[in-house]
Amino acid sequence: MLAEVVALERACLTALPAPRHGFDGPFVLKAFLGGTGRANAVCSTDPAPDPELPARVARIEACYARLGLPCRFRLTPLDPPGLEALLRERGYADGEETIVHAGPARPVADPAVRVLAGPEPAWMAVVATAEYQTAARRAEKLQGPALLAAPAAWLLLQEDGADAACLFAVADGRHCGIFDLATRPESAAGASGSG
Repeated sequence: MLAEVVALERACLTALPAPRHGFDGPFVLKAFLGGTGRANAVCSTDPAPDPELPARVARIEACYARLGLPCRFRLTPLDPPGLEALLRERGYADGEETIVHAGPARPVADPAVRVLAGPEPAWMAVVATAEYQTAARRAEKLQGPALLAAPAAWLLLQEDGADAACLFAVADGRHCGIFDLATRPESAAGASGSG
């Protein structure tokens, strides 16, 4: 189980790169433009007890302050014991929740789906309809292809001749991460609740 969590976390870190990153012990720090959570946060890569945890958290906070970004910790099953309690003591509150689903998928060809080499304007127009999109997130998406070291594709679904839905997919070994799934609210896909 732990090996699969490590593999999934590694795939997610690969899929959403940041131009600035570093390590403090078992923690990886990522910084971009302050938009996407995974590209602008710190997370642990080892659930072993960390006797330096309070000092480490203080150093990490100082690093993000130097970069002019809020310090965000992503809590995962790879956290050392006591991290969540320490963060709450330091005034951290819950933020966005991410739910990771994992399972087998089989390839399906759909003539209504266009595969793009990057976040082209039509793809950006659809993803911008999602309520969580901010200017910083959109700017990061435009810069992302130059930072990726893994195979990726931007998919655009057409419905009745109009761009209706999009997603971003990144391959990492046997894993494929799917991100930025968005549907235009006025499309049938959006109206049916599938986006």
